Amino acid sequence: ERFDGTGYPRGLREDEIPLEAQVIAVADAFMAMTTDRPYRAAIPGKTALRELRANAGTQFNPVVVEAFIAVVDRPAPIQAAAGQTQQVFQQALEAVRVRAL
Repeated sequence: ERFDGTGYPRGLREDEIPLEAQVIAVADAFMAMTTDRPYRAAIPGKTALRELRANAGTQFNPVVVEAFIAVVDRPAPIQAAAGQTQQVFQQALEAVRVRAL
């Protein structure tokens, strides 16, 4: 699904897409861009953040993108040790909820 409703399978848009799915979509896109793939090299994190921002409002919820950037673009990025992934996800989700109010 895409924020503007042009995605699939159901063409959901904006608040019809669960917030958790919106957060995962942004995080997944960032990880896909910043990791090496068999068909291309990873791009730098700053470039990926610009790409997310460029697609805010169409592919992604702009509030979620800005919250993600605020969390990721810190001087000391969050690094989750084994078992902390859920905690980090919950913190990021709460940051998005606060910004959405």
